[in-house]
Amino acid sequence: MERGGNIQRLEERIKEIELQTHLKSLILHQLRFIYGPRYPPGSSINIIMSRIARPDRERDGIAATAIILTSPSTSAHWKLLKKGKGPQGGGPKVGWPNAVAALQELLMETEREVAAITAKMKPGDEYGEQRGVSDSLI
Repeated sequence: MERGGNIQRLEERIKEIELQTHLKSLILHQLRFIYGPRYPPGSSINIIMSRIARPDRERDGIAATAIILTSPSTSAHWKLLKKGKGPQGGGPKVGWPNAVAALQELLMETEREVAAITAKMKPGDEYGEQRGVSDSLI
């Protein structure tokens, strides 16, 4: 019985990781649109996840953050692009109960930013100068 439960938990975890990967991909697509023109070729946009200690709760909170590596061959220099907000306006210091929720919030915030940019545009308008920002997942 225990072995079947372990397999089921492993399958659920694999599905969760696949969903996280898909959400990161969607966020990176939006971020390249917004920030790509502002940075030189070789810059790499990343989504990083962090845990926030919450002494009042059993589990840590999870936060999603977007950064850009500003030096092509090293992660020694990076810049913060966007922080995800915490639940119920609690701010990023609260964190979400899981990575999927944190990524969903960061995706919604990024989509709102894209909407604000494109709202004033009409067909044929151009945004920035595409300079070759790459993406990666952490």
